[in-house]
Amino acid sequence: MTYIYQGFPVATYRASFEFAFQVTTDPKTSEIKTWIQINPTYSNFPPDDRAVLLGDGGEDAFIDSMCFSDGCEGGAGAKNFDFYNDLSWQGGGEYDPTDSHMATGTADHKWNGSVNNAGGTRDVDLSKELPVWFVGHFVTESGPPDGKGDKELDTGPWRSPGIDVRCDKVTANGADAGCVLPQYLPEYKFNTAKYPSAAAHAWLIQNKSTVKGSSKDRSDPLQYLARKERNEWSYERKDNRDKVMCPKSRSKRTDGWVPDKPFLKHPWTALRPEITEGAAEAVSCDEFPFSSTYQSPGVPAANDGQNPAGPNGGGECIQTVAAKTDDGSEHLLDDTRYDAPTFKENCGRSSMSLKVNSGSMNLDNFYEGFLKKFRMIDKDGYTLDPGNAWFKGCDTTKADLVCTMAKP
Repeated sequence: MTYIYQGFPVATYRASFEFAFQVTTDPKTSEIKTWIQINPTYSNFPPDDRAVLLGDGGEDAFIDSMCFSDGCEGGAGAKNFDFYNDLSWQGGGEYDPTDSHMATGTADHKWNGSVNNAGGTRDVDLSKELPVWFVGHFVTESGPPDGKGDKELDTGPWRSPGIDVRCDKVTANGADAGCVLPQYLPEYKFNTAKYPSAAAHAWLIQNKSTVKGSSKDRSDPLQYLARKERNEWSYERKDNRDKVMCPKSRSKRTDGWVPDKPFLKHPWTALRPEITEGAAEAVSCDEFPFSSTYQSPGVPAANDGQNPAGPNGGGECIQTVAAKTDDGSEHLLDDTRYDAPTFKENCGRSSMSLKVNSGSMNLDNFYEGFLKKFRMIDKDGYTLDPGNAWFKGCDTTKADLVCTMAKP
């Protein structure tokens, strides 16, 4: 706040506050709850009782929770916080404010059930974005020094950064419609002890390739590719495996592209018949990034593919085989039938037990559990932990990567 007297500034007062703001959603309801805490950290206002106000009867003072979308019940607009302490502060104290009381409040919003296109089938049609933030305006009842001030200048109303809320009616996410925070990236964890070769393969590509979407951390997530009728491009994700990453023949695709290095089952592939659940055991093609992601090399750039394959498709990947040696120990080895890896590849392809391959991403754990739990829709990001703690002794800076997985 600056006071002007006869065209010259005569005093400038400042107060600083820390804000903590939280938004909570429910994946099975339309409720959106916000919480705020306000903590004064500095004030050089005069030591008056009502030097700084965000409410408490101060004219033009306010702080509100905003739901800025036509999907918000009651329309886009502000909801008053219900505060548990007063919104006026005494001045004085500077870096050790005289009045250091905190104010805490809550405000509730609700999704009205509307979506982008109720007649559509895509995830983007059956969802709605509801940005949430808070707005406020400080005022003061402290006057200028010695009453000399014919004008006051304040900073005006302000708003916080927004937090995205998304609500959807995508049937794959369950019978109940609900809301999530899509800026949060959930983490999928492999059962590393049960499926060690699948974990080793994913870890290898995460750490020794140039893949975009390695999913090691929030800065480089995988993006979920929903099934054909749900994604933006009506793209058949099964083609990623069958026609690009793991083709078994050299037959031409409709675009004339011919994979010259199809997937070849390795005769050393270790089978795991002791795993009783899942499909019948067989040698399978395990690819990373997964075929159900936009990071799969099978997804063309025109369809938002992040690692589009060249003319050799999956043959351009780091090639491995999950094999057992004579002593019964399991190893992820270089498949020497293909070119030796340069570690500049953007994908991995491995000859592996189908029990292990499918089990690490099985229906109950991934599709029914992980995806539903977090209401994942097309293009949502997530990270993958294949069991990083098992690879603490592996030095990825070495040209030849030779290391042992060890249970932490």
